Amino acid sequence: MARHREDHPEKYVELRNAYKRNGNDFPSLKPNATEVETIFRWAFAEGFDGFSDEDVIGIAAAAEGFRARKPVVSEALGALSRKGLVEAVPNSPYRIINMRSVLPADRFRMDYTFSMTNQLPEVEDLIIASGPVTDSANGGIEACAWFTAEDAVRFHRLREGEGAAGEGVPPMPAPIYHLVRVRTLPDETGKRVAALVECVAFFLPDTAIPILEGELANDYPKIPLVALLERCGVDDLVTGATLMTVSPVTPSLEPVLVGLARRDVDAGRLGLLDRDLLKELYFLYSASHGGPVCAVASYVNTDLLHLLVRDFSILPVQGEGDQ
Repeated sequence: MARHREDHPEKYVELRNAYKRNGNDFPSLKPNATEVETIFRWAFAEGFDGFSDEDVIGIAAAAEGFRARKPVVSEALGALSRKGLVEAVPNSPYRIINMRSVLPADRFRMDYTFSMTNQLPEVEDLIIASGPVTDSANGGIEACAWFTAEDAVRFHRLREGEGAAGEGVPPMPAPIYHLVRVRTLPDETGKRVAALVECVAFFLPDTAIPILEGELANDYPKIPLVALLERCGVDDLVTGATLMTVSPVTPSLEPVLVGLARRDVDAGRLGLLDRDLLKELYFLYSASHGGPVCAVASYVNTDLLHLLVRDFSILPVQGEGDQ
């Protein structure tokens, strides 16, 4: 399914009403995951408006329209994903169903909504560093100053998990441009505190770089990464799986911390180089560009996690025999 900016509860209200008019039963309140999965499968089979190829299913919108709990909708979509009927793609704010194991020994699904821009109007973004990748001796992701060799291994695992590895598949292109953006919030005194450090490596064609540099000189700090890429001519973006890990800020980010201090921004936990932080890694892909167009690594200030991650749940992934 393609990435869409919005999904609306009214679509699911209309589906629920049409499903009932067709003689089917659907609870008026709190349906279970099996019932939600069934109504989705009916919508796919009937070609119901809003449930065709390239349409999106938003967890929050579906939960509201069906009068269901969000974890229930997530469970139903997880079952459909394992059966190859849907794929999980983030929206804005990001809605991610991660089918990877996040706890040892067992398979779990992590479902969360991650957003700052739309939900927190006092967010301000700072571009601390940007420019061409100049390490010609190393063509990998670690050629960017902000990514480590461990990051490169993890990104390789992400591509393997997304089916991007294998015979006949071209290797990940060398990054051509990179930047570091810091998202900040005010504390009780009004002083800015770093909430998230976003490191981005771009795999764009040479012709897109002047556009990218022009946007960075204007208002990129005020717009999402997806919007920036759309302005560079990449308008068919999808997001791959997200890999969450725990990692300290790498020494290469020390210049970023110096830049924050110069701007009178409190780095908080992000300034503790020996302190483990939540780290999120993911790719943005474009079919028209033949693969990933950027890789993103975000360090999250866990003191502010309650402001950054909403509707977080971890649910066991049932086997096909349990459905």
